[in-house]
Amino acid sequence: MRILRHPQPSPERSGAALLLSVLVLFVLIAIVYQIRIGTLTDARVSQNDVGLSIMDRAMESAKWDVYEMLKVDGEDATAGGGGELPGGSMGAEAGGDAGAEGETEEEAPADSSKDEWARVQRTSINDIDLRILVEAENAKYNVLNILVEDEEEAEEAFQRVVRIIDLYREDTEADLTDREAEDMVREMKDYILERSRGNWPEPELLTFDEDRDNVFLPLSLQEFLVLESWEPHFFRCYRDKDDRRVYSLDQFLTVWSSPGVVADIPAGNDDSGLEATPEPEPEPEADSSGAPGAGDEAEAENEPQAAPEPGGQSPGGYGVNLNLAPLAVLAGLFDDRDVRVRFWDDVIEYRNLDEEEEDDEDEQEPLFDQFNEEIRDRRAFESLEELSEVPSWEDHDPETQSRIMSLLETESDVFTIYITARRETSVDGSLSSFSDSREKEREEELPGGALVRTARAVVWRREGEDGVEIVPIIPWEVLDYRPFEFQDYPDERY
Repeated sequence: MRILRHPQPSPERSGAALLLSVLVLFVLIAIVYQIRIGTLTDARVSQNDVGLSIMDRAMESAKWDVYEMLKVDGEDATAGGGGELPGGSMGAEAGGDAGAEGETEEEAPADSSKDEWARVQRTSINDIDLRILVEAENAKYNVLNILVEDEEEAEEAFQRVVRIIDLYREDTEADLTDREAEDMVREMKDYILERSRGNWPEPELLTFDEDRDNVFLPLSLQEFLVLESWEPHFFRCYRDKDDRRVYSLDQFLTVWSSPGVVADIPAGNDDSGLEATPEPEPEPEADSSGAPGAGDEAEAENEPQAAPEPGGQSPGGYGVNLNLAPLAVLAGLFDDRDVRVRFWDDVIEYRNLDEEEEDDEDEQEPLFDQFNEEIRDRRAFESLEELSEVPSWEDHDPETQSRIMSLLETESDVFTIYITARRETSVDGSLSSFSDSREKEREEELPGGALVRTARAVVWRREGEDGVEIVPIIPWEVLDYRPFEFQDYPDERY
């Protein structure tokens, strides 16, 4: 009887099946791990999308709260000042005729850092931390003033813009030279006046005028980024290598402080809004130069060259808010040989002095800032006549004083609302652990550890048929930086 025996595996092939099984297991583990990674990534992306939607809703809610705040402030100013808001369809121009309808300059409302909207606000909605910063566009210089037809006035406006660009990043790593600033402004002016020579798209605007078809008014300062000398970092807020704050250019210059409504143009005026309408109480429409919002640039005799009375309307367009303008804007209005920078230092010092309390004035409850610290009650220029209280005001002759006052005002009607939403994403890096609110704000400037989103809206506060109304100029625009609050005297936390 023959016995069958199974063949013995050779020593060289022993364990092959086990090794193959292990390799298959590793492949399966890698596949499962990749699926897990992809699923978690998709889940996190979805969570971020949901978080951004929640943040957008919170920011939208905060934006409407600011609208209401600005509206109430305008109503209080109108009721308390006895006059219309600047930019209103029935109101006088900022710094206009002080004697119109018995209204004096002292009675006009003033916008300053004492107003609630001018203080940084912080709130929380659905675990979303919100930081709200409102800037008055009237505190900035309008670059459209370079379009006035009078060559001398246009050149002065041109040099003002050059000086402001030269000063706005002074003493920082990003400081610009006067030559670079002049090149930027020259390109900007050519872009506006000779845009048809370029290959840029030309949108149809209500301000288009066939008689001046080479003039294209910019919708924002960022439109100039197509120019060679303009760079994106000009419109960023960041810290340089020496930890100094570097501000964005649109915190010093603007094109939005000259709003107008085409429907307000009186019947019979068949232009497109580029010509000034000679009315006793001028509308905030464009002047004959093509720069909208310049209002009446002459006296009743329609003489553009006439020197304005103290506190009168600027011949070059909208004035700069004396209470809120940064030093770079104020110092850039005149050449240092005509008006010394020391005078503007005195102006800023004056508006930062403590307000004198009257004996019969009722004691008011203290106000607190975003750091829960008591806010000092500072002075504010209620009218341009208060410039006489600045110590170095008398150093200027009457003609220079008149020129200074012609470029200033104390009211604001266009505002930029910055809202930054922050949602913590780190497990142990919550900002609530900081005991000092200053440390918290400094940490907010650093990237990482949170989902951050910043947007801005630009609005026009005007007097409408039914009272004060808020008209959006830019309803919503997402930014890629967090704006800094500009302060006259930054303390140690900056």
